[in-house]
Amino acid sequence: MIKRLSGAFLAAVTLLGLLLPGVPALAHSTLEDTYPETDAALTENPETLEFWFRDPVSVHAESVRLVNGLGEPLPVSPAEIDPADATHIVSRVPGDLPPGTYTAIVNVIAPDGYVVEEELKFRVTAPKQADAPAPAEELKLLRYSPDDGDITTGSPETLEFWFNQPATLTAVGVFDDQQQPFFTTDPVVDPNDSTHLTVEFTEPLHAGTYQVTWYARPADPDALQPDTLDVFYFAVDEFTPITQGSGTAVEQLDLFESAGIKQIGYWLWFTGMAALFGVLFFNAVILPGHRFARWRRVSLGLWVLAAAGVAIVLLTMQADLGNLSARQFLSLKFVWVPLVQLALLALALFTGRAGAVLGGVAIVLTPLVTGHSAYPQYGGVWSIAASSLHLLAVAGWIGGLLALILLPRKQEMSDVLLAALPRYSNWALGSLVLITATGIYMTFAFVPSFSAASFLESEWGKTVMIKLAVTILIAIVGFLQRRTIKRLSAQAVHIVATRGKAEVVYGIIALLAASLLVVSTPKAAEQGLYPVVATAAGLELHAELTPLEAGLNVLTLTFDGQEVTDAEVVLSMPPRYEVGYDAFHTGANEFKVTGNLLHAAGTMDMTVIAVTADGEETTFPFRVVVPGEMRFNE
Repeated sequence: MIKRLSGAFLAAVTLLGLLLPGVPALAHSTLEDTYPETDAALTENPETLEFWFRDPVSVHAESVRLVNGLGEPLPVSPAEIDPADATHIVSRVPGDLPPGTYTAIVNVIAPDGYVVEEELKFRVTAPKQADAPAPAEELKLLRYSPDDGDITTGSPETLEFWFNQPATLTAVGVFDDQQQPFFTTDPVVDPNDSTHLTVEFTEPLHAGTYQVTWYARPADPDALQPDTLDVFYFAVDEFTPITQGSGTAVEQLDLFESAGIKQIGYWLWFTGMAALFGVLFFNAVILPGHRFARWRRVSLGLWVLAAAGVAIVLLTMQADLGNLSARQFLSLKFVWVPLVQLALLALALFTGRAGAVLGGVAIVLTPLVTGHSAYPQYGGVWSIAASSLHLLAVAGWIGGLLALILLPRKQEMSDVLLAALPRYSNWALGSLVLITATGIYMTFAFVPSFSAASFLESEWGKTVMIKLAVTILIAIVGFLQRRTIKRLSAQAVHIVATRGKAEVVYGIIALLAASLLVVSTPKAAEQGLYPVVATAAGLELHAELTPLEAGLNVLTLTFDGQEVTDAEVVLSMPPRYEVGYDAFHTGANEFKVTGNLLHAAGTMDMTVIAVTADGEETTFPFRVVVPGEMRFNE
């Protein structure tokens, strides 16, 4: 029997190996801002290097390093966490930096134990001399016609641009609502105003929305500035959504692409720890006082399994952290907590019935150092508590079942099953209820809003469905077991034992799914606009964004309460992405924006500025969560 279960275990390991292509996880904690800014040119020495992350992070002795343009390390103080903001870390630069190019490398640990490393490049330049010429004025577009968000009556004959200085339009592209180009003449400079340029259309524009993309640079050849790029939209006669005329397929990530060798470690760690707790619980609660000849060998083997998993996880973490000393490495909670778990489990092997308590303590420590519940955005303390209860219930159910199958010798199997099954069945039913309740809570805590498509297309959603399917299979087998147990006889023991083996295999697959959930990103399944309805200054705003995915979109804004004459939409994402749109006025208190509004999966901030008939401005903040695996701003 042990050989058959070992074969199933090895088959599951092989399956895991096929599913994992060995690349790092995609989103754990995003760098939101820095000082200095990326690619900044400083005329004064920076006294500090500062980094702001989306989530609280942990630092170590080598969390911030600084190198010059030759790659030579420079002294900086050990990184410190801002006492007032756990997402903000600071490292001091003790000496002056000579003019040159520098790279700061920040290496921190996210709440789930993953190592996040980013680079910040900046320059230090010589102080400006008193007689040095002033830098060239930055080129800016002051206005244009048709204006952004205008709906013209009939086709305009020209596009007009007014800049803050004489300029050269290096390219102008005009595209209709099917992304088809419309040709224009070369730009012409107004002989009476060199800041004013005109572009004529070579053919009339049909009704609908148009996108204008332009590139420009200062006309002065001595003004060494890169081309300025911008986009605006106008419509002829009526607003129409911009769509992709010739649809292009979006490349999908491979199945479980965010997983790697570390997930084998997590799986061995979870499986060994859960199974050992179940064996301890079985001996202490289900069948106390019974001495199994296989007890020591089975329990020690499970401890070794958990230890092997912890070793894989810690070795990969050590490789990610760089050249930390052993003392520095062991001081990290993500290192010493798993070692404490192994110590508790080892002690549990020699403490009789108290061993189940020690094993339970080891189980509930797990969410503190791995998984998503440690992130504040996923529920914080409540999610940690739910995750701990979930793990305890799974461990008691699957581990207890494993004890039923592995501990008794063949000649004592019937007696043990007859004595233990009725009591174990009640505990298993309670575990199933707890697993279901905590699983539902964590699903909606991690992903409060989603569509069927966004859920099923994400790694996290696929893994949840696999785990759910396996849990349902185990529940069905468990239901059949309970019916058999009520009229349990010596002849029925063989049926119960056979079904038990199937449950163990399903349980191993469920733990495989749990290890994959650790690295997949719940936010990849989330899809939402928050709030859907916003209220401020006597105005109510209903917002709808379709489709809510990266690509071409339409934002519809409907106001109630007062007359709104104008609306502006600003989309932003840290560290410094921000773009504004003047909305089309398409009806009574209705405004729309179209185009490539959502460029990538992740979380964006959206601000709507409404102007009422009396000239007052009202601001409405929103948050947009776009589904997908490659996350930004998370």
